[in-house]
Amino acid sequence: MIKDLLKGAINHNKHEEIEQKYLSKLPKEQNPIKKITHKHLDEELKPLTMINQSVSQLNGVQGLYIREIFMLSNMFSWNTSNVFEIYEGDSNGKRLDPNSKPILYAVAKLNECCSCDCQVMGTSSIAITTKLDDASSQTPYLFLKEKNVCCGYNLCDIFINQNGNGTLIGNIQEGYRNSLKVNSSYLNNLSFYQPLCQCKCNQSSYQVQDDDNNKGILTLRLNCCDCSNPYTYEVGFPSKYDTDQKTLFLSAVVYLGYINFQSRAKSKGSKY
Repeated sequence: MIKDLLKGAINHNKHEEIEQKYLSKLPKEQNPIKKITHKHLDEELKPLTMINQSVSQLNGVQGLYIREIFMLSNMFSWNTSNVFEIYEGDSNGKRLDPNSKPILYAVAKLNECCSCDCQVMGTSSIAITTKLDDASSQTPYLFLKEKNVCCGYNLCDIFINQNGNGTLIGNIQEGYRNSLKVNSSYLNNLSFYQPLCQCKCNQSSYQVQDDDNNKGILTLRLNCCDCSNPYTYEVGFPSKYDTDQKTLFLSAVVYLGYINFQSRAKSKGSKY
């Protein structure tokens, strides 16, 4: 269950101990998997594929085409209508094949805070899965946990499923006008910012860049003529990003999509 993932979140100070246990189980004749070192970091990090193989879904992927779809309100045990289909795209986020199937899915649910007390927070849960079924939504390979602060901007933790335990790999800080900043040891302060001046009323383009000057693409489109899939997100990964960094990039985009859904639902007075 999702609660078990959170309870099993592993502190960073246990990183070395877990890694040594992993290496000790390898056959002597087998060479251990080489760890990666990001250029802006002093420490060596275990590739996320060593924690969960589902991360490899983004191997070689240059971009993503993500569309929000309307589902039944009682979908899964999550009781949510907020679902995203995630397709492989090109470097500009255009869908490679109109007949292709999603490579990933995202499902979200909201638990709102019950008072205006700034010390009381609700929680929202977002699962990124390889399949769209109830079992996958309960044991996703990526799990986002948003802390809904009644006064101020929300913070979202990013967990990866490690044998049923949630390992914290970063967080997303929400800011003014849906700006986001991703903090993680796997990348260097990735920021999403929406400029005030937008030339098209049905399209919003974000400026995406990290402190290493790696730039990405994110475009939100409103498809007025498609009532079943009105919102799409076109993602282009920075050319130098590895699979781990793409995973965190994806987490931020899915979280942004959820924020937009949440804002629209509240403005219409609907329930999640």
